Amino acid sequence: MATVRMSEYLKHDIVQRFRSLWEKTTPYPKPEPKDGDALYNKHIMPHMDKIESVISTSLGSIMPEDDKGYRVTSSSNEMKALAPLDLKNASGEVVYEPDSPETITIPLSKERKFPILASRNSYYVDNPLFTFSRADQNFNNICVALETKREMQDGLERKVRKVRNLLENFTTLNQALKAWPAISKLVPEDKIAKVHEKQQRKRKEAQRKEMADEVVVDNDLNQTILTASLMGDN
Repeated sequence: MATVRMSEYLKHDIVQRFRSLWEKTTPYPKPEPKDGDALYNKHIMPHMDKIESVISTSLGSIMPEDDKGYRVTSSSNEMKALAPLDLKNASGEVVYEPDSPETITIPLSKERKFPILASRNSYYVDNPLFTFSRADQNFNNICVALETKREMQDGLERKVRKVRNLLENFTTLNQALKAWPAISKLVPEDKIAKVHEKQQRKRKEAQRKEMADEVVVDNDLNQTILTASLMGDN
């Protein structure tokens, strides 16, 4: 076997491949658009109808019909909200306090209308940031999905650290393959090929010798050479 050094680059590559393989076989939960739709239909859509009705009734006669000049609504297939996530680590300790909500993005099944907000002293406009109660089942479903995803990500990081720490025990890839054969699935093919290069060369040499031995025996070549050498040049 040819020796392949366990370089920092190789260790990083192995760790990243492990991470990608884990994420491929263990998909994260994610917020469902149906929950976003239910939130929108329940808490926002009725008010959007009121907003558009007020604008149309009060200012419709003096505003452009195509609303390109003045807009009070915009469309988006997602909305933002503050989520009081309760996230824990492996020891069960809370690592994200519920009273410190973070901004999350809630997907929708299609574009919906929202009131637009303009920042003070700025031309920048954005959709509002909503606050929903976790007593609302749809919003709670979204929060649970995000909490579960974060906990799974924390678990993955612990596994990644174990892999990285294990690799620190080996100075060559050859050692790692003998101790942990399954690691071959995480190693680039060219590195595996290099490890087996010398072994394959020895196998071919053995095969060639075996073929030569068979030819020699079948044709009695050794006897011919031996007889000729005993006779000398005469």
